[in-house]
Parts: sequence; C-alpha cells; structure tokens
Amino acid sequence: MEFAAAKTELADAISKFQRCAGSLRSAVSLECDSIWLDDAVTTSPVFQPATQDAIEKALNILTSCQYADGQDGRATKKLVGCLLVGHKSLDAARSFNAAKAALKQASIQLRAVLAAAGETPAKQYQETISILASLGIDRFCANEAYRELPLLDPAPARISFTGKASRSVQNVTIAQAEKLLDGLTSEQSKLDRAKLANLSPDTVIAVVQQGNVKKPVLKANLQWNAADIGLPGQIHSAVPILCLDTGIAPALRYPRQAKKRNRVADRTLADTPYLPSIRGYLHSDKEGEE
Repeated sequence: MEFAAAKTELADAISKFQRCAGSLRSAVSLECDSIWLDDAVTTSPVFQPATQDAIEKALNILTSCQYADGQDGRATKKLVGCLLVGHKSLDAARSFNAAKAALKQASIQLRAVLAAAGETPAKQYQETISILASLGIDRFCANEAYRELPLLDPAPARISFTGKASRSVQNVTIAQAEKLLDGLTSEQSKLDRAKLANLSPDTVIAVVQQGNVKKPVLKANLQWNAADIGLPGQIHSAVPILCLDTGIAPALRYPRQAKKRNRVADRTLADTPYLPSIRGYLHSDKEGEE
C-alpha cells in the first residue's frame, strides 16, 4: 500500500469513528432512562433516573479519543458505571466498536507503510499524530480510542464491580534500589545511582512495576439467570457498561471499601519518578487520583 492510500484509509477511519460516536450519543440520549455512575454523591450502587448531565458524563468517557488537560500520557480516563439502554443503543455501540477496530487497523497500516519506507518508529508515530491532528484530533489517545465498549445483551441478574485496582507498587529500601540499578548500564541509571546518595538511609522508594500502566484494572463479575448458558463470567469495565433494559434492572454490587484501600496505596506517590530508570518514586503528602 502507498502512503497516500494509507493516509486516506486513516482519514476514512477517523470519519467513521466520529459518525459512530455521534450515533451512539443520539441513541443513548434517547433510550437511557436508568443509570448508575460511581461518584462522590452516590452512597450505594443503585440505578437512578437518568439525568442529561449523568448521561453526558458517561458518553464523554465512552466516546473519548483525546487527552484532557493535565492527563498523564500513560493513563486513560476511567469511570465505573452502568447504563440501561435499548437495542438501538446497543447496535450503535457495536458499530462504534467496529469503527474503533478499523481505526486501530488503519493506524497500524499507516505505520507499516512508513516502516517499509525506512522511517524510524519515532517518525512513524509523529507522522500518524500529525495526520490525526490535521483531521481535528490533536490530542489523540490511542488507548481510549481503541478500547472496546463493554456491552451486556441479555442483561445479567447481578453485576459485581471489582473496585479500582491501584498501580502495582513495590516499596524498596536504598540498598534494594541499588541492587535494581546494578544490572543497568544506561546513562540515566548512572545519574540515578548518584541521586541515591542524596537520600537519607531510611528513605522508602516506591517502584512502579513495569507493564501495569496500560492493562485494564477495572472488571465486573457477572451472575446470569439460569436460562443464560455459556455467557461470559467477567468483562472489563473501565468505562460505563451499556446493558439491555429488560424492565428488570440487574442488581449492582461495588465494594467501596476496596476502592478506599487502593486510593491509600497510591496516594503518596510523587507525580514524577525520582529514579526514572527503575520507575522509582518518592512518597509525598499529595493525595493521588481516584
């Protein structure tokens, strides 16, 4: 495939993505009568009459494909919740999921064409982002654009959210940090060894484990009715679930005590790593994000 064709394919994919996002917004706005979103106001997971503000909040997460101001480049916006919707909304969501997959494939194809032309991975990324910006997507967040929306059709008897998992963090001593650095030879690791000397011997360093930043951390366990056989027992739920409204709302369970415990585990990490080569963070008094 030539570069021009790959560029056109990406532009078409973005256009379809935006059309499908608009269709989903319209369908959900018309069909959603009951909703539950995890927020500071709600004391228990119970469906409430859907307000336009609540629907808009959910849709902004469901259709997001761009970074917000101040958003960590490795993070994705998340929101636990569930919307009861009709068949039109679910059909629109399936079309949107297909558009997401097509956008991801078009991006992969473009980068493959650039790679075949000898461009470096950095140049491939820059060119892709530049094209997306020219199409009005100037803060493209791939993880949000590509993630599949969770759909439930038929509706289960119960949805049990597992709560929000914190980052996988290991607290280490100065001596343990030195051992982690011993196997590294980069210039950054040399700088990090020197920075260890500036810390007091009793300093605790939080090492964020590699590979956990992009993995889904929010899931929902599903309990089905006796007649529903062979359906999944668990789905990812980093964004609100779209569930078929059958007139009988599924029971919801959300262990808020687990959520609180995980916030405590993450709340003292500084915003930037003190020892970048091992993802080592110092603890601070700043409370982390939920």
